[in-house]
Amino acid sequence: MDADNVTIDLKGFTITGSNTDTGILTLGPQDNIVIRNGTIRDFDDGIGLGGDNCRIEWVIASSNAFDGIDAGFCDLNNNIANDNDGTGIKTVDSTIRNNIANDNVTDGIEALGTGNNIIYNTANGNGHKGIVVVCPSNLVGNTAQSNGVANLELRGPGCKRYNNLF
Repeated sequence: MDADNVTIDLKGFTITGSNTDTGILTLGPQDNIVIRNGTIRDFDDGIGLGGDNCRIEWVIASSNAFDGIDAGFCDLNNNIANDNDGTGIKTVDSTIRNNIANDNVTDGIEALGTGNNIIYNTANGNGHKGIVVVCPSNLVGNTAQSNGVANLELRGPGCKRYNNLF
């Protein structure tokens, strides 16, 4: 995709790959991209977005050879990123709300950059870490348990944590 202001509504359908390429990919830093309502599976990466103000919601990204969802400055809401061979959800300076990222080979959720809001997510049974976050950021009501290396990794000072289970 090589345009700003694009919405892709999968309307409940599944995009299936053959463990190559990326299911949905922006070619540059496109802004205001919305992806919603469907399943993306069996690619190298399920979703690969760069740019600002994207939104990914109600998407299942599973069984990808690398990452399930790799997005720039986004709102990620109500997604499931399970059983990927890399990280479930990877993003920068974003709001990550009500997502599930379980049983990924590396990390469940990586929130890089500062100023992330990580709210009511679940990241269990991942091979390395449940949630990785760069501080200062906010973590509210998250659950991360039974991850291989650590349930939570805070990078730097200043993260605010409320009502989480790690």
